[in-house]
Amino acid sequence: MLCGLLKQSRSNLLKIHSDASTSLEQAETEFQTYVSLLLGFLNDYSGRTNGDSKLRFSFKSKWSQSLNPALSHEEQDSYFEMASMMCNHGIWLSKHAAYVAAILNEPSEKEAKEIHKSLKQAAGLFKFVQENLVTRFIRTADSKQQQPFYDLTDAILSTYVNQSKAEAQEIAIARAIELKHSPSLICSLAQSTQILFQSACDGLKTLDKSICEKWALYLALKSRFYKSQAYCYFGLDLLSQDKCGDAIKVLELSKKFYEETEKLCKQYADTKGPGTQAVPERHQFYKNLGTIITRAAEKCERENGMIYHQKLPAEAPLLDSSKVVFGLAEPDVYTYPKEHALWTPDTYDSFNIAKAVDMKDKSNSDKNVPPPKEIPIPQGNATPGTLSGCILS
Repeated sequence: MLCGLLKQSRSNLLKIHSDASTSLEQAETEFQTYVSLLLGFLNDYSGRTNGDSKLRFSFKSKWSQSLNPALSHEEQDSYFEMASMMCNHGIWLSKHAAYVAAILNEPSEKEAKEIHKSLKQAAGLFKFVQENLVTRFIRTADSKQQQPFYDLTDAILSTYVNQSKAEAQEIAIARAIELKHSPSLICSLAQSTQILFQSACDGLKTLDKSICEKWALYLALKSRFYKSQAYCYFGLDLLSQDKCGDAIKVLELSKKFYEETEKLCKQYADTKGPGTQAVPERHQFYKNLGTIITRAAEKCERENGMIYHQKLPAEAPLLDSSKVVFGLAEPDVYTYPKEHALWTPDTYDSFNIAKAVDMKDKSNSDKNVPPPKEIPIPQGNATPGTLSGCILS
């Protein structure tokens, strides 16, 4: 019964993972059910010891790589299955956030919270896999001969964590703009988001360029965009302090970074690689920043000519790193659910792996896993009816 439920739950969960429109509650329920069933293959529930389950190496699972779907990796280790499924669920959570953001012209506070929650949960799952599961892997002779499984490397998991945190902070920035908070606060939020995107980008530098180049370019253009935004609102903050000369110089720098973002968008579009093709340059959030920079610069020039008559400094003032706001999108701490009710000492003891396992490997190791048929997420065509224009790409 346990094995049957495990197989059925896995099938249900993978079906959910192919559709980003599934409700968060339904996905979470199925995910926790699967984890509770799989725990008996990780932990000893005999009541006599707290070590690994005797069933840990009783089955083999195979996963395709998200960064290179043409390659598959298999391990006869339940920890590999748990880590892979958790990463898959983390990726689904990020796609669900993008779906919720894409289908609504004016997301309410409820939807904004769901997007924020999904991304924080995704970051928490990636962090849990990195800190608690990957460290438990035992590489077999066969697995050492296989291509590296990028999805579960420390660099990729760190990038996923930082990207999820950065995208969650995008929601905070959009809300701050909607509520017309001070330019100083928006500048600080944009600066911290820029740092997170850049950290995510830097994490890919040591990996194969042919695998990660497109992803790295996306992270780089997002980092450059938020650097432009940070300097834009820094300029508006300086103007509010009657430092018009400094503001003009800072807004020139903001425009420079914005133009660099445009170039990166074109370079990203021309680069081949796995994943959905994002089109940030079409999003209203992106277009709005260009308009804000132009209007702010024109206002500064006009007021400096009529009122302040301040000389422009040789170099633009630098952003104050001491005002950077972090911690608004920290990963949700993930903890295992309680093991499934069927996992009792008697049930655990009833498994006799000497009799139950056919040691002959009947799988075809040379055959790759076919890509799932995913329902596409709308990209770049929505026109948000909000001041910030924010949607997730």
